[in-house]
Amino acid sequence: MSDAHSIDKSIPYSRMTEAHSLETTLKFLAFVFALLLAGCATNSAIDDQGEAVKSTEKPQIAHGSKRSFHYTVETTASPDRIWQLWMAVDRWNEWDRGLKKATASDALATGVSGIITPLSGPASDFIVTEFEQGHSYIFETKLPLGRLVVERRLVAVNEYRTEFRHDVRFRGTLGWFWAATLGGDFMEALPPTMHDLAALAESRDGGR
Repeated sequence: MSDAHSIDKSIPYSRMTEAHSLETTLKFLAFVFALLLAGCATNSAIDDQGEAVKSTEKPQIAHGSKRSFHYTVETTASPDRIWQLWMAVDRWNEWDRGLKKATASDALATGVSGIITPLSGPASDFIVTEFEQGHSYIFETKLPLGRLVVERRLVAVNEYRTEFRHDVRFRGTLGWFWAATLGGDFMEALPPTMHDLAALAESRDGGR
């Protein structure tokens, strides 16, 4: 007499594993494309009167290849303002409107993990792999057979201007695939996001 709760042995375990892997990959693809579409929307920070604050700089496409690219922005905000906004994970969605929210298990430092939740789609884990207080940090998000590496760092500072840079790299066995699939749109989305960060840093709300 068969057990109604027993595993159907007519379905090979390898096929069950493949199906689960495919389901996981499809869910992740839905997430990255939802994040991409949201990130490509025009971002804006909000000033004290509730009006959109726009950077005066004209956004451009990031420099480099689809697999490894970067962009640098110059701002009148102090380096402390930029660093403060980078460190305030719960405020990332104020300058990246593709995010619903972001959280971290602790203050950012090497080994600290967190979760990024887009406006639509499932959340994604990240972990800080390198950290230099007051200067830069790197965090990574896993992709199927690859990973997305994001570096943020202050480039040049004086009493009047601050330059900061974001680098984005696709790594791993399928890094080339993710770069070909997502790299071009990410290159276009990066500059406006960074200009909105600069605008927020220059506003009154940047230091709260």
